[in-house]
Amino acid sequence: MQFLYFIEGAVAVDEAKLDELGLLKIIGRPYAQGQIDRGPTGKPGVLIASGSGPAPPMRVDAERRKWYPAPARPEKPYWIGIDTQDPPTPEQLARGRQIPGRDIELADGSRWHAPIARLASGATMLPVSIGLDGETGERVEAVARSHQWLWEMAMEVWDENMRQIGMREAEEKHLPPPEDLPEAMSDERQEQIAAEALGVNYRVGLRELRATGNWTDRAVGDVLGVLIDVDGLVELMRAYAAKKADAPAQDS
Repeated sequence: MQFLYFIEGAVAVDEAKLDELGLLKIIGRPYAQGQIDRGPTGKPGVLIASGSGPAPPMRVDAERRKWYPAPARPEKPYWIGIDTQDPPTPEQLARGRQIPGRDIELADGSRWHAPIARLASGATMLPVSIGLDGETGERVEAVARSHQWLWEMAMEVWDENMRQIGMREAEEKHLPPPEDLPEAMSDERQEQIAAEALGVNYRVGLRELRATGNWTDRAVGDVLGVLIDVDGLVELMRAYAAKKADAPAQDS
């Protein structure tokens, strides 16, 4: 089953309208829609179904569907509906093309494939554009514009990870924290980035994930860890420590 979206007062909804509401990047293409006389607000409007599977019944069905308002746009309200008896699965919400990464689990045990944006080596798993250097005419590579925003978010997470490492090292040595550490990232920002990252591989945003009832702080941390390849970083640090331990002692 897919998520449903109710747009109050609408007769028909095109992609421009969905984009205006911030839903097009979540729902994607294709999508189904149907007009109803009475939505969760008691007023007429249009129901939108995300995903490529069979469209669910175009009705509110209050007995089995729970509806949540989207308060960010009170002047153009929409509601998110989830079937509590047959909630959406990762398989139903998966996008046709996914960024490689690692699986994480939500509270119900469902497995979601979170993307890696920045590998521990500094490389990326995001699409890369190939172009020409403006001065030398040589080949240059960069994260594709379509995914540059996710790379920038990953760098925010990387900076936060480095800040936490710096804090731990200072505590272990009983020293004050370094003055050049970046400002701590808020819990709200971490959650937003995690949801945006998971939304690259699935038709979900922050509200959809919260609506599942299975979105947790642990899941947020797991997605962020995958985004910057924390597992790979740990492996690199272990390899470095082992190499350092095996190196012959230098006479002073």
